[in-house]
Amino acid sequence: MSDTGSEQAPIITTERRFAQLPLLSTLRHYTFGDARADALAGLSVAAIQIPTAIAYANLAGFPPLIGLYVCILPLIVYAFLGSSRQLVLGPDSATCAMIAAALAPLAIAGTEHYIELSVVLTVMVGVFTILGGILRLGFIADFLSRPILVGFMNGVALAILAGQLSKVMGVTIEAKVFFPIVWEAGQKLGEMHWPTVLVSVGTFLITGLLLWRLPRWPSPLLAIVALSAVSWAFKVEHYGVELVGEVAGGLPSLQLPKVSYAETRSLFGDALAISLVSFCSAMLTARSFAARNHYRIYPNQDMIAIGLANVSAGLSGGFAISGADSRTAINNMVGGKTSLVNLSTAFYVFIVVLLFSDALAWIPAAALGAVLIQAAIKMIDLSALRHLYKVSPSELRICLLTSLGVLTLGVLQGILLAVLLALVNQLRTVARPRDAVLGQVPQGGRLFNIAHAPLARPLSGVLVYRFDASLLFFNSDYFQQRLKELIVESGEPIKAIVLDAQACANLDVTGALCLAQLQAEFHAQGVRFCVAAIHGQFRELFERCDLRTTFGAENIFSTSLEAVEHLRFTFEDSASP
Repeated sequence: MSDTGSEQAPIITTERRFAQLPLLSTLRHYTFGDARADALAGLSVAAIQIPTAIAYANLAGFPPLIGLYVCILPLIVYAFLGSSRQLVLGPDSATCAMIAAALAPLAIAGTEHYIELSVVLTVMVGVFTILGGILRLGFIADFLSRPILVGFMNGVALAILAGQLSKVMGVTIEAKVFFPIVWEAGQKLGEMHWPTVLVSVGTFLITGLLLWRLPRWPSPLLAIVALSAVSWAFKVEHYGVELVGEVAGGLPSLQLPKVSYAETRSLFGDALAISLVSFCSAMLTARSFAARNHYRIYPNQDMIAIGLANVSAGLSGGFAISGADSRTAINNMVGGKTSLVNLSTAFYVFIVVLLFSDALAWIPAAALGAVLIQAAIKMIDLSALRHLYKVSPSELRICLLTSLGVLTLGVLQGILLAVLLALVNQLRTVARPRDAVLGQVPQGGRLFNIAHAPLARPLSGVLVYRFDASLLFFNSDYFQQRLKELIVESGEPIKAIVLDAQACANLDVTGALCLAQLQAEFHAQGVRFCVAAIHGQFRELFERCDLRTTFGAENIFSTSLEAVEHLRFTFEDSASP
């Protein structure tokens, strides 16, 4: 999606200490076209945000109105401070499930004390997230590679799609996870409630027609308004069609919660877990849509923004929120340009809470389900899967495993699995890195990997070995094993070994001990062990561990080519009578 108006706007990171707000930077490049797109996108997002927030509030054990409260002030905060142009904040299933699990042992759902505990929990979540941003822990999001982002988004899309089947079919589905939901839905095809199915099909047709003929219009909103009007005119609830139902209006009253120190302390671990999950979930969504729309987000900045949004949610008498996958997908689908979509969404929710809460009662649940299914379908990135299949089958497997984790374990566990997969993949790469034996081409002034350069030949009696990773405690044994294997595979007596350390950025104590041990072992065998191209942190620890003395200055070279030339002359001199 092109972003002409805001493409040039720089994003201000935490390093600037909020000397300039990201919103002010955006406004300098803001156009009337951007404002119109954001206003229309906000309408579409609000059309989904309002009833979805009511549903998730019920999931977490709160009255419907509290679900709307957390869609006003927190969104305004993120509009000012957030770096993502597509991300929409709001209640989400994983966070709400964790909130319910944390509060259920302490109070009865829906009671005043339950809400007071939620206020404390939400403020704690916000404070922890803000501290994470100040301490620059946003790097946690860097462990989420592009294949994992694609896999997570595809899994979430399929989970959203399956979660709406009961609404569009008009049947009760007891299962909560993707595959059991699909299986149960298939078993109940004969029990579908046809008036509900008709509402669903009507929503699909209206939305599809508007997207085809009027792609810039807020088709989800218009479809929901049209179906709400139909439900009001024909009293479809008499035919068994489920509606959102009555929602009381009014603004929140702010007061200090009456929570004991023991209760607050018991919420500490839950707040920390919700903070981590909320941030990771939001960053997965934000980075996925940022990659699709070709711009950069700033995790530390967003960590502070999401933290302040949660503090404001607590002060509003609400509960913790995160990045909303389905509403972000709607925003992207209808062409939202900047984070001001959050501001326009908050405005529309405020107007509805203040003036039009009665109108929510006529929204058919099936219409909401149909719109969410359409957004979920657009979230599925098949082209990325095809690309991974062509260029990196191993990363395709990680991508598919991430999707499978979301679908089988749930969104929360899927996030944790995604992080674990990223760490395992990185550790596997560093623990068993690629390596190479280097050789010289005829009349050449460089050394090449003999596996890739057919003309390259190693110097007789000399093994030039390049290790393509830092030499650390978890790969030092592998390094030693590989070096000895290559000596055996050389098929001739080795007089000297040259370690090309150009790709070795770091060295730890275990790696240094490994080098010292090899030096002593090779020296005892009459083999000269040299090291070349040491630099950076590798050089610093190399010298602090006194390896320069262990190896001897005559065995340390600036480049592997210099080492090879020196050894050639040495061998020639020793061979001369």
